[in-house]
Amino acid sequence: DLLDCNLKVLSIINTDAYFFIAYEITETTSPKKYVIRKIVRNATEFNFVELELSKKPVNMAFSNDRLFVLSLDEGVTNENEVIVVNNMTFKVINKQGLGYDVKKIFKDSNEDIVFGYDELHTLLNKETLAVSYTRYGLGTEPKFANTALHDLDSEHKLYYSMPAEDLATSSIPAVYDLKNNLATLYIYENFLTSAQLEVEYRIEATTALSYDEENNILLIGYKKIGNQNLGGILRIKPVPNLEFIDNINLEGIPHDIIVH
Repeated sequence: DLLDCNLKVLSIINTDAYFFIAYEITETTSPKKYVIRKIVRNATEFNFVELELSKKPVNMAFSNDRLFVLSLDEGVTNENEVIVVNNMTFKVINKQGLGYDVKKIFKDSNEDIVFGYDELHTLLNKETLAVSYTRYGLGTEPKFANTALHDLDSEHKLYYSMPAEDLATSSIPAVYDLKNNLATLYIYENFLTSAQLEVEYRIEATTALSYDEENNILLIGYKKIGNQNLGGILRIKPVPNLEFIDNINLEGIPHDIIVH
């Protein structure tokens, strides 16, 4: 029934035991319906339960056997809210207003819930549901709320591609320390020569970023200039001992790098 032409899937996440699908149903004679469906994985028979919401579920995260739903009061107040759902009963146990313009929801290294805005981020404790805020200084915004997040290490450091202005590339690798509110920007010109950046590797944009904790190496995926669907991966030593190691050319553009 999820193939209904009037149904639009808004978000999908999964755990080892479940799939969670948030969707909206549009009918000409009634208001939109917002529903979250929980599907049991590896069940002998197809099995699911559903929860209907009054606000649009934009995205979700799962922690502490709870589903955290980032919702939007679309077309009314346009405010965001987090809806907390007990996974066992699949009923709402808490709601908290988040204000306007929440751009992202994800889990930190402690599996607490982070909500990203342009000018700050909010941390929601997965157990007590207590809230704390980190506001950025003017001109020091890490800008991870509007881009793809690629990795999160055990030290609460977030790895992502940051949109860039007035640089040779449209985006650069960046690392944000959630614990200490500190962003480190890896501008290509600081570890590559102009010939390497513009001629040898022809880097247009950062598309993936991962950290090899065991070997202390950053792996940077990138797209090459042009429409040939070509890319590569750079390996560098991170600050404070910034050093270029090597490059691997790829027949394709890397969008995720997983280190085992």
